[in-house]
Amino acid sequence: MELKLGDRLRNLASKPAKPLGRVIRAGVATPDYEVKRQEGKFEVREYPDLSVFSTPLDPERQGSAFTKLFRVIQGGNERKERIKMTAPVLIDKGTRASMSFIVPRETEEQGIPEPTEQNVTVGRRKAERVAVYRFSGRPDEEREEQAKQELQQWMKAQNLKSRGAPTFAYYDAPWIPGPLRRNEVMMRVTR
Repeated sequence: MELKLGDRLRNLASKPAKPLGRVIRAGVATPDYEVKRQEGKFEVREYPDLSVFSTPLDPERQGSAFTKLFRVIQGGNERKERIKMTAPVLIDKGTRASMSFIVPRETEEQGIPEPTEQNVTVGRRKAERVAVYRFSGRPDEEREEQAKQELQQWMKAQNLKSRGAPTFAYYDAPWIPGPLRRNEVMMRVTR
């Protein structure tokens, strides 16, 4: 049976990322991680420490958080240096919601320039083990809640305990059609 173009693209978009840090999605680098377990759209991964640019997130104005972070990588930093875009964009949904861009490895090695954009900081995400559920579509609260529930049910069935609030990871540009988008919800796993 021959797959239609849309089905083939969806199949390509749903392939799991390789843990080598050389994965490129739409010309954008993604961070290293190691897959410890995989079952369909679910994975348990280990990430190393990651440097990030972060800003507080107003759920009603996510675009303004993205714009602030984008200005930093377009030269809004102490060296007026352009920094390569990476994926995913991370949205932490805890009591202090934030949006973060992962700093590319080469920028980290050269020293991370301080942002000049107001309310943007350089921070560190400590190495962590996370359970992940991959889903598609455009970001919205209903879809995020459904994805979080799917992940929590799978974690319960796997006897995995979570800690903290979920992080949502968005890999694609806004013009990518919803069914082809790669999105993930992650929850930290206690070891």
